[in-house]
Amino acid sequence: MKADALADSPVEGELADRHDHPKPEQLERFMRGEVSPAENRAVVNHLLTRCPQCRYITSRLWKLGRERRISTQALLHRELRRLSQQAPSKPTRREAAVAALVKAAQEMVLEAAKELTEIYGRLEVMVAALPPSPQPDAELDDVLTELRCVVRTVLAEYLRLAADDLRAVGLYPAEPPDEEDPPSR
Repeated sequence: MKADALADSPVEGELADRHDHPKPEQLERFMRGEVSPAENRAVVNHLLTRCPQCRYITSRLWKLGRERRISTQALLHRELRRLSQQAPSKPTRREAAVAALVKAAQEMVLEAAKELTEIYGRLEVMVAALPPSPQPDAELDDVLTELRCVVRTVLAEYLRLAADDLRAVGLYPAEPPDEEDPPSR
């Protein structure tokens, strides 16, 4: 029997014509041999109509099936990625404006980090220049001790960390590095 005769003879459960495409999931199950005999006939008859969309999907599944099992979703994801890499996208006006704002903010943050580092240095010099605590005057000793403790605490716990954090965010790259694609199962 010729292929044309098979394609022209609809059987119950079969697809009526070339425009009744099987779902991608059905094509995937067909390629794995997981469909019922009626579904199998319907898909085969549809493919015999030389439907370009369905032949494309099954041929890609066939090629990839030799390498490893792959889902239709993974196939479509891979195809979209391939297509997006062919034509680099142009940044929109909004994206360009946001990028310019981010760059300006990062420059301001770096300047603030520099100023904090300078303040840190001035406070360190000031604490080092304080006279030793005189023993006889307990009230003056308390002020000098408190001044030293507070400035050293601010230097160690706040200014240094703030300057470091601001410097880090100011130098953070505008675009994160490309992530590795997760392995297909």
